[in-house]
Parts: sequence; structure tokens; C-alpha cells
Amino acid sequence: MLVGGDTMFTLRWFYQLHTYLIATGVITLFAALYIIRYKKDKPWRVKRHKFLTLVAISLILIGILTMFIGKQSIGLPHFTVPHAFGGITALTLMIIAPILATIGMKGNKKAMNLHRWVGRIAGITVFIVSIIGTTIILSYL
Repeated sequence: MLVGGDTMFTLRWFYQLHTYLIATGVITLFAALYIIRYKKDKPWRVKRHKFLTLVAISLILIGILTMFIGKQSIGLPHFTVPHAFGGITALTLMIIAPILATIGMKGNKKAMNLHRWVGRIAGITVFIVSIIGTTIILSYL
């Protein structure tokens, strides 16, 4: 068991780690979106966008797994709040978007257009879920 007793891993520790990982992932994601949207004249923009998106998805996935492990370790139920469902939805969209981009970079214009729309929807979803998460954090202060 990871939580309780004399261990350093309390549920609060998991909540904090989840928050830090997700916040860093969200900031990284929006940096990737900024680069691809506003640095059109730069030859490095697609490579940086890909790299930052991969880092963002990784951080957010690890953040979600951190919360899952924290809740699992003390027997709390999962997916009991809209924030959790929104987070999984956002992560799913964030995984689908690069797959569509990979197909689109091989010449499939429909996949690239779909990538752009899925990416936009993912960005909006991440923003909304982040606001909900922030209100949850503020309710504990």
C-alpha cells in the first residue's frame, strides 16, 4: 500500500504531483499550439510542435496515472467527477490528433484537416478541464 502509515506517499502528495504534472503538460501543450499557429515563417516550427506535443501528452498521461495510482492505493473510486471524464476525453483527443497528423503528413489532406479540428477541440477540452481542476484545487484551500 502506497498511502498511509509511515510512508511519504499520502493522497495529498498524489494530488499535488498530479497538479504539477498536468499544469506543466498544459503549459507545454499551449506552447506547441502557439508555435504551430504563430511561427509560420520558421522552418523549425513543425519539429518543435511535434516535440512539445509529445512532451505534453507524456506529462499529462503520467499526471493521470499518478492520480489513478493514488486513488487505487487507498481504494477510492475512479471517475466520480466530471473533471476525470473530461481529462480522459482530452487525453484521448490528444492521442488521436498526432495519429491523424502522421497520416496527413504522408499526403492525406482529409486526415490533416481532421487533425487540425481534433487538435482545436483537444485544446479547448484541455482548457475547460484545467479550469474545472483549478476550481477543485481552490475549493480545498
